[in-house]
Amino acid sequence: MELMKVKLLAFDSMGVRSTATVVYAGGLRVFVDPGISYAPRRYGLPPHRLELERVRELKRVIYEEAYKADVIVISHYHYDHYDPQADFYEGKILVIKHPERNINISQRIRAAKFLKHKISLPEKIYYADNLLLEVGSLRLKFSQPVPHGPEGSKLGYVVMTLIDDGNYKVLHTSDTQGPISESVVEIIAGMKPNMIIDCGPPTYFEGYRVSSSDIERAINNIIKLLSIPSLETLIIDHHTLRDLNYKHRLEKVFIKARELGKRVLTAAEYMGKPIEQLEAMRRSLWQNLK
Repeated sequence: MELMKVKLLAFDSMGVRSTATVVYAGGLRVFVDPGISYAPRRYGLPPHRLELERVRELKRVIYEEAYKADVIVISHYHYDHYDPQADFYEGKILVIKHPERNINISQRIRAAKFLKHKISLPEKIYYADNLLLEVGSLRLKFSQPVPHGPEGSKLGYVVMTLIDDGNYKVLHTSDTQGPISESVVEIIAGMKPNMIIDCGPPTYFEGYRVSSSDIERAINNIIKLLSIPSLETLIIDHHTLRDLNYKHRLEKVFIKARELGKRVLTAAEYMGKPIEQLEAMRRSLWQNLK
């Protein structure tokens, strides 16, 4: 039997805002969140040339893979997770966060515009919220809508994606931010994943947009994830890799992982690439021009 292959295409550890993931299994390609973007301002500065070049480079990779995908999943309607202008949805099975339920106003508007533009192109559209979908030999299990961060977050809800080929389970948690929510930990544990692709807590916002207590809760919840018996590999990336001090902030996580014999990696490390936190490095990138 063909072994499942996970390809992490574009993540913050690679210099862009994205969680673009392709899973090859059962002769099919499932693409979760084919979006990419950059921070318009960081440290009061616009994107550096290197950031813009990296976005263009990895956007080409995303398009190449998306054209070949059988299933495309959109966990929510933030631009680093979906591309409203892309033409790669045609002929695909498209699984999307429900455009009207458990959604904030800005994403509801984006979803409506997206569907109005794309509705005739995909082969089939499914609403992901709490969906079980069988495609060939694959079982795709989607969570109920869960908070984009803490309970009651103004950023709305996301849907997590579990891809199961009968031998191995990969879970893409989207922007659950750790998770911060205790209820999300329980949902994840119940899915019994072998690999988790986790966006991690936004430690760079600590004390500003996210409370210190929520950051600490997220870190403790990641440690709980490591105790899931089936788990072998945990990818921590996205929000957390916008912090140059992420290793220090997650020190307890790395210690626990070593104790349990679990792998904790960034997406770049998993793919055998160097970690390049271009957004977090923006200040020094601009200073080096002087």
